[in-house]
Order: sequence, then structure tokens, then C-alpha cells
Amino acid sequence: LDSSEELRSDAEVVSGFWDAIPAKFLARLLRTVPAPGKRSEEDAKRLNEIAVAVIHTFVSLLPGSEILRDQKLTTLCAPIADALPRLDPAPRMQAFQVLQALAHEESNLQLVSNSFGPWQRLASEDEVALREYGRLIQVMRSITSLEGQQLGYVDNLSAEIVSQCKPANRKPLFDALTTIYQDTGI
Repeated sequence: LDSSEELRSDAEVVSGFWDAIPAKFLARLLRTVPAPGKRSEEDAKRLNEIAVAVIHTFVSLLPGSEILRDQKLTTLCAPIADALPRLDPAPRMQAFQVLQALAHEESNLQLVSNSFGPWQRLASEDEVALREYGRLIQVMRSITSLEGQQLGYVDNLSAEIVSQCKPANRKPLFDALTTIYQDTGI
């Protein structure tokens, strides 16, 4: 796929390659942690980052409609989110982008938001994570079919992150939230 534009632009070929990678394998890479005498912190991080890079690449190549309904991707939400704190900044951004891509579909809303714990903890101390969390809330609020309880649920996610942020980090948070609600007409 890396060396052939023809292959990358053939949705059937990309889907076939994606289907050939077992979800359990990717989840196992994402759950890899350091183990004394077996695996160093650096080795564990590399395995996490390889999984994120593979997933991100396929999210970039697969047709949008397939991404939103792909069972393998949705089952990887929690392992991706759990790996966030262990990732370096560039792969962390890729992980954020994968979760944001999945959040565009109403049926994935609960699944993606159930993966927020590690992201919220990270966002309380990391301005990039905070900004990307704000973008995710923006994506979720832009789902046109959201109403009532679902919209309230998304707004509660904003409130949770506000309450978890340290006072020094509140300005970037409020800037992100202002943008979210301005862009969605609130």
C-alpha cells in the first residue's frame, strides 16, 4: 500500500487488506505494557504506536461509510483510548483522529464516549489532548439527528472535562468549548 497509489485508491483492495488484520492482534498490540524482564517501556510503546499507525492508515484509506460501520474499528475504541497516555505526541494525535472519525456516527456515540476516561485524564494536563477532546465534542455535537437526552449527554461530557481540569488549564479548555458551541450554533 505504501508504494502504490493504485492500490491505495482501490477501496476493495484496501478493505481486503484491512479485513486480513485480526482485531485481536491490533487490540493485543494496543494493550501491550512494560513487563520487567520481558519488555521495556520503549518496546511496549513502539508496539502501541505500530497498532495506532496501522489503524490510522486504514481509517485514512477506507471509504467514510465503511469506517463508521466497521465493527473491528468500533471494538478497538477502548484499547486505543487506553493506550493514549503511553503514546508519544504524533501517534497520540493519530489515535485522537481515529476516535474522532468514529464519532461522526450516532450509533458509535456511546461506544466512543465510553472510551473517554483515559482521554479526560490526559486532557486535564495536556493542552493538545484538551484541544482534541474539544474537537471530538464538536464532532459529536454536529450529528444532526442528536436531540434531547443524547445532546444533553454530549454537553455533560463538556461539563465533566471542565470539572476535571486544573485551574491553570482552564483557559485552553474554555477556548475549545467556546469554539465548539459557536460552530454548532449554540
